[in-house]
Amino acid sequence: MTSFPGGPRLRVGFLVAVAVGVFFLPAWWMVAGAGVAMSAAWLALGLGAGRLGRQVRKLLPICLLFVAGFALFAADPARDTWWLVNVGVGTLELNGHGAVLGVAMALRIVTVVIASHVARAGDPRALAAGFRRVGMPRLAAAAIDATLVLLEGGRAGRRRRKVGGGGRATAVAVAVAVAVAVAVAVAVAVAVAAARWRRRWRRRWRRRRWRRRRRRRWRWRWR
Repeated sequence: MTSFPGGPRLRVGFLVAVAVGVFFLPAWWMVAGAGVAMSAAWLALGLGAGRLGRQVRKLLPICLLFVAGFALFAADPARDTWWLVNVGVGTLELNGHGAVLGVAMALRIVTVVIASHVARAGDPRALAAGFRRVGMPRLAAAAIDATLVLLEGGRAGRRRRKVGGGGRATAVAVAVAVAVAVAVAVAVAVAVAAARWRRRWRRRWRRRRWRRRRRRRWRWRWR
């Protein structure tokens, strides 16, 4: 397995760029292209095709949940196309445009999860270290790292599924936790960066004001 080419901060920047960028892609096929690119990076780093397939299968239930949720509700009255499906007792109205939006959202989640594994390739703890270096609280960074470790699964996860089952429910819960964790990470990183920028700007502004006052005082004295 090849390590991700970069340090902890570059890994965090890569993950944040992918997590934010996929939500700016309007069409589902664009998001699918980003997912294919992340899958190619996965295979290029030697993480394994079988492992990629298992990861996608884990996310399949939550993807179907997103598609069904978007298909049951109206999204855009100008573009919604409703289909009537007979369900024995009655008819069920499904929104074709909403289903497409659900597919796009599901592909976004899959792409972000794959990107998180690509960013952790070679050093599983690099993301947590990177989040701490950009100013994220240690507890939040540790929570995100633990969530990604649970999502990765492994031999222990497979043994638990063989013994007690419940693998799909765990995968759905972990996938939701990953989506929430990534959103929180992006929000915290942006907030920390904005706070630092404001502090620096205030310090510079105070220094400039102090220098101006000092110059005025010296000019008044020499007069």
